[in-house]
Amino acid sequence: ARTSTVLGAINWVITNGARYNVRIINMSMGTPVRESYKNDPLCQAVERAVRVGIVVVTSAGNNGHTSQVVGYDNQGKPIYQLAYGTISSPANSPYALTVGAVDNRSTVKRSDDFVAQYSSKGPTQFDHLAKPDVVAPGSRLIAAMSQASNPTFNAKLPQNVQHPLTANGMPNAYFKYSGTSFAAPVVAGTVALMLQANKSLTPRLVKAALMRTAESLPGVKFGNKAQSVVTQGAGQVNTAGAVGMARAIVPNANKLAVGDHLFGPEMTMTKLGNTTIGGETVASNVHVIYCDGVLFGDHPLLVNGILVGDGILLSDGWILSNGILVGDGILLSDGILVGDGILLSDGILVGDGILLSDGILVGDGILLSD
Repeated sequence: ARTSTVLGAINWVITNGARYNVRIINMSMGTPVRESYKNDPLCQAVERAVRVGIVVVTSAGNNGHTSQVVGYDNQGKPIYQLAYGTISSPANSPYALTVGAVDNRSTVKRSDDFVAQYSSKGPTQFDHLAKPDVVAPGSRLIAAMSQASNPTFNAKLPQNVQHPLTANGMPNAYFKYSGTSFAAPVVAGTVALMLQANKSLTPRLVKAALMRTAESLPGVKFGNKAQSVVTQGAGQVNTAGAVGMARAIVPNANKLAVGDHLFGPEMTMTKLGNTTIGGETVASNVHVIYCDGVLFGDHPLLVNGILVGDGILLSDGWILSNGILVGDGILLSDGILVGDGILLSDGILVGDGILLSDGILVGDGILLSD
């Protein structure tokens, strides 16, 4: 689709959203980042939508690795060199809820899940923001296939066509897809359930609740803390946990002022507890202690920012208990970076062209593809 067409669609939703009760936009699409999100027309449209109360869910992109093979896994499948700084537009907007893809190995349990190699990774180009925000299942998902007169999917990838299991089933109707474009709707559906549970949630509260209840994939699956942050964000979405937190938040959340608590007097984060998925206990990401104006403790409350030292007031962005991530290219954790071109430890440089341990970081204006 043309950028102008997408902009027209977003503007239509902004104009007519209240009339049709549109609360969510899912954007399973992306284009190379060529400028700061502040000047990017797509990102500006996303910001306008969020400011009128619409949650905008975007796919991170599928450029998370290069074509260079660096090894093979225990199933003989190639392992590619990872590529950082590959988040697409408008997923690079801090106003977007950016979703990366998880490979769940086609099992119900989550303990064997990992972030798909192709899932685009942060930090964002030009602005050096941490993305994605969360990850969700995006590999080998079965969905409806185009019924156009000249379909291409079944010709190019016949092994992915899902054939009917019964005599009355429709042939060539479903296909097995992979990509962040299919992970994003999983999160959009979760957001819909959250808004059904609590209509007063604002886009910022939705993002905060999703990130606080997400399950952080084990650090052993990443080279270091910084790689974890720019690969999985806060972690894998926990729908049951997110909806539970949405219910716990007061029903007039959109009317709260700075200093107000999100929960009623009888509810705490401790009481929300853990959830069980696939027979396994799923714990919330307790490392997320601040996100977009919400300060998390047992009694979460709204704040207008948090002072992180040296006069820096953080309003957007999020903070982890094992380090701090700040907007505008500032990532502090174990001596990692402050500013453009400063490399302090852990193999991380946030600047124009970054080397992240075992991967490469794409410089501003360059986007890798497979």
